[in-house]
Amino acid sequence: MDWSIIFGWSGAIAVLLAFYLTVVRDWRPESGRYMVLSNLAAVLLIANAWLNESYPFLTVNLALIMVTIYTLMKKGRPAWR
Repeated sequence: MDWSIIFGWSGAIAVLLAFYLTVVRDWRPESGRYMVLSNLAAVLLIANAWLNESYPFLTVNLALIMVTIYTLMKKGRPAWR
């Protein structure tokens, strides 16, 4: 199994897990734990996109990380919950 597949599936599972925990388990999108899981997913999907030369997908995930960085700079360190 190559790294592209590992990164892609791991990132996809992390995105779905973050979504599930936000909707069903009452995680807040502005919480630190959500931001960590969401950005981990984005990094894994960026690696997958890079290895597969899928630059539109790479751009979307880079934008997600940039929004998180902007939010952290504007609001400061989020609460974990």
